[in-house]
Amino acid sequence: MKGNLVMTPENSKAFEKSLDMLDSSISEMRRVAHNMMPEALVKFGLNTALKDFCFDVNQSGAIKVVYQSIGLEDTQLNQTFSITIYRIVQEILNNTLKHANATTAIVQLTKSKINFQLR
Repeated sequence: MKGNLVMTPENSKAFEKSLDMLDSSISEMRRVAHNMMPEALVKFGLNTALKDFCFDVNQSGAIKVVYQSIGLEDTQLNQTFSITIYRIVQEILNNTLKHANATTAIVQLTKSKINFQLR
């Protein structure tokens, strides 16, 4: 694309700015797509997706999140159920960040033969 243009100092700046805007747009689209359906949730399941999400929140430095799961190791869950639980955890942590003034949060998922518990 750049080879087809006659580059002057003015349009070179505009071209570079356009490329930066394009890169930014692509990054934003990836972020939105990830938030809609996290790749880890599709590929590896709920447990791994929540571990990854909590790791990302920890990396942001906003709050320390401890993730614990019990009984989920080799469990196959319905995709709709998994997405719902994932969204609930996202919302809980978002609300914790906004309203609780907390420095630490614990997300605990427990699956037994008869129920599924989120704390």
